[in-house]
Amino acid sequence: ERLARLSGLTPGTEYDLERLQAAQQRMAASGYFDAVFVYVEPTEQAPMLPVKVQLREARRQKLVLGVGASTDSGARVSIEHLHNRVPGLGWRARSELRLDQKDQIARTDWRSPVDDKGWQWLTEAQLSRLDDGLTRTSSQRLRWGQGQAGETLDRSVYLQYDRARVVQYLPFPLPEAAESSITANYAWSRRRFDDPVSPQQGHGLAVELGAGTTLGTDRQPFARTQARWLGLWPLD
Repeated sequence: ERLARLSGLTPGTEYDLERLQAAQQRMAASGYFDAVFVYVEPTEQAPMLPVKVQLREARRQKLVLGVGASTDSGARVSIEHLHNRVPGLGWRARSELRLDQKDQIARTDWRSPVDDKGWQWLTEAQLSRLDDGLTRTSSQRLRWGQGQAGETLDRSVYLQYDRARVVQYLPFPLPEAAESSITANYAWSRRRFDDPVSPQQGHGLAVELGAGTTLGTDRQPFARTQARWLGLWPLD
């Protein structure tokens, strides 16, 4: 009901096929349902038509195993686990472990259900190690904040802690001191496409701003920014 209301399906609004399709897409993209159907049944008796929503709930947990190989990193295996409602907390947890000869990543992402305004709590932890034969980089990341995903506008505000340690092999192993930092970040993106599922034209803009400082005895403040733009034009 909350996802439907956030998609614009509120009592008294005018019937609009695009709005029904957008609500159906948003509920399907939430990951809580395997199938979503949003429709109305026209009738001459009632001036106000009820919107009907049929759902097939997704399984509470899902496990995905992967095996593969590439010429760059050799053999690889991956394990991904999804829990749609963690007992005692009610959050969604997605955990992933990916291993190959050069790159190893362990990541877990936890998200709360959305509130009445569409915001949800976000938390993420990641461990990674990259070995290219010349250097080995071990890094850790912690992220905590809030995010809001709308029909055309997404926003998030979060704190992030990063730590990295580099070991150089040549001419012999030389470990470097671990470096760490903490940043406050704000991300914003807006989409203007003609269709949310299979767009043929439109554009999207994403901007991310961050400010923080390195940690340790010699603290150095810094700022960063990132902008991305995507445009689609039909060839006909």
